[in-house]
Amino acid sequence: MAPGPGRRHLAALLLALAPAARAGAVPPGPEIEAAWAALGPAARGWSLLVSPAFPLAWPPDGTAALRRYAFAYRQRPGLADGVEIAAPWAAADTHPGAPARIIRLAADLSPLGIQGVRPLGAEETRLIGREAEVAALLAAPPDEAGAALIRAFHCNWARRQGVVARAIAPSHPAFTAWLGCG
Repeated sequence: MAPGPGRRHLAALLLALAPAARAGAVPPGPEIEAAWAALGPAARGWSLLVSPAFPLAWPPDGTAALRRYAFAYRQRPGLADGVEIAAPWAAADTHPGAPARIIRLAADLSPLGIQGVRPLGAEETRLIGREAEVAALLAAPPDEAGAALIRAFHCNWARRQGVVARAIAPSHPAFTAWLGCG
């Protein structure tokens, strides 16, 4: 039996929102997963999402320090082409050779806005698969090709996750300006 429209929509939603399921994308990591589990009942009905890595210093300062933000989404009754997004509730700071340090940004999940969803295009999917490569490029000033990849990757993410991207941008003003996603 062919899947109904609801299942096709859910499949498109999962492809658009859960990039860690694809090769080359970076999974949340045990520290973020443990912090998510610690939310307990407050997380009921929400699904965990994690942003790509953002440099803690831009231009890179040689420390290779990165930050990923944990946020969440949930479906709302009557909303067929979007999901409700929760504000970033935690951040994971990483330094080479050290475990991630979790910083709680909020005690619980708080709705931030509605994010539209749509199926991903081939180029978007290809860029998502290069997440680990992009994170590695953020450690040092990139060459021209590396800069182009970083911009393409992060602007692709910001277009797909605009609600949370706008919430994160003020914490990384120099990097956001350099990206020039518009």
